[in-house]
Amino acid sequence: MNTEDLALLLDVVRRGSFSAVARDRGVDPSSVSRTIAELEEQLMRVYGEITSSLSAGASLAELDRETRRR
Repeated sequence: MNTEDLALLLDVVRRGSFSAVARDRGVDPSSVSRTIAELEEQLMRVYGEITSSLSAGASLAELDRETRRR
């Protein structure tokens, strides 16, 4: 994930279409689509790591509570 890819994503959000961004940047729409798809995969991996970490943290907190009760 790099800043250029994130800037591309913001352009797509602002412009509302891959085609418009591709025209502005002078690239093929499939190139924009492919970059967004790769970025989406990377973001989902990061999201998965964060939620997994949060779940582990919650489980540890619950374990701590249980052990303190005993």
